[in-house]
Amino acid sequence: MSKYYLRRLRNRYSNTKFILFVKRYILHKTQKKYTFNPEILEGSCDVPLQWTSPDKKPIIGLVKDYSNLNFVPFNSYWPRFEKFLNYNSFETIIFNINESNWIENVKKCDVIVYRTPSEHYDQYESKMKVWFIENILKKKVLPSYNHLWYYEDKIAQYYLLKELKLPVIDTFISFSYDESIKYINNCRYPFVSKITTGSGSLGVEIVKSKRKAERVVNKIFTSGYRTGYSYFKQKNYVYFQKYIDNCEYDLRVIVIGNKLFGYYRLTPKNDFRASGAGLVVKQEIPVEALDFAYRVAQKLNTYFIAVDLLKDNSTNKFLINEVSIFIQVDTDEQLHVDGKPGFYERLDEGVYNFKEGRYWIQELILEEFLKREYLNNR
Repeated sequence: MSKYYLRRLRNRYSNTKFILFVKRYILHKTQKKYTFNPEILEGSCDVPLQWTSPDKKPIIGLVKDYSNLNFVPFNSYWPRFEKFLNYNSFETIIFNINESNWIENVKKCDVIVYRTPSEHYDQYESKMKVWFIENILKKKVLPSYNHLWYYEDKIAQYYLLKELKLPVIDTFISFSYDESIKYINNCRYPFVSKITTGSGSLGVEIVKSKRKAERVVNKIFTSGYRTGYSYFKQKNYVYFQKYIDNCEYDLRVIVIGNKLFGYYRLTPKNDFRASGAGLVVKQEIPVEALDFAYRVAQKLNTYFIAVDLLKDNSTNKFLINEVSIFIQVDTDEQLHVDGKPGFYERLDEGVYNFKEGRYWIQELILEEFLKREYLNNR
């Protein structure tokens, strides 16, 4: 599409119509590249669930994530969930929870499986509906509202992790302008400023001077501070995190029941942010990190969580950077040991057995959920 043609369109249509046109054009051009291919499900290990309960299997309501798009993106969760449900012969109803008939669809089911969106503008809808499904319609939901409460919310996570006495990176959070000004007048530079909801390092920047900090704080508490998202600004709160120097990677450990996966995300040259850079190394995970992440899952009372860890070079100990109940999953190989895909099976504190195989973590999450909710196999 030429610049001349774009200018003609821009002059002809309103700003909103022009933006929608460009977005649809880009989507059309990139759709094939990012469309889910069912063939990628072939070759991965099936996850059998032995139904030992005398009760009938529940009817599963499977929510289509990214359902507002006119194609299925490659990283959608629901086709992986569907693979598990089909293999284990569950009656499944697949529906779009964004539509007005969502309550009628939920009422047809016993359990709702919902990979809730991570975008800021989706948080209200997903949290409101999951609370309603659990508390008013009395249905079981994966994830529960208790787990969803801190998903993609760094402030909620920090309050929770700190209260549970888990080792988190020192962070200053305030919704007060006066207190924020006092902090930047006395704090140590540099520090990292973050927005509460953002993935792939969006809304994350390093603040190296008091002059820069004053500009950030004054913007946040007046017109709002840019975030990297076009549709919202950071407004009336600060999230200032201690800068961990010489950190060459972060380590993501995924805990699903007693199965653990993980990989390293390297920090790009001349940057401090590993998330979103795409520099992933899959190799053995130290036992110390596996035990650490497992304890985090136990403290949070959850059976599936991804824990992002940084090592503080001054103490040589791991600190929690962030936790997440959902992550982007492009492959059925979330861990490699000696070049082979698989997972660590936890046998006891400090004792793990590597099991080779390619697994979609969505299947293992759903297996664990059904075991705990219906089979009491903990």
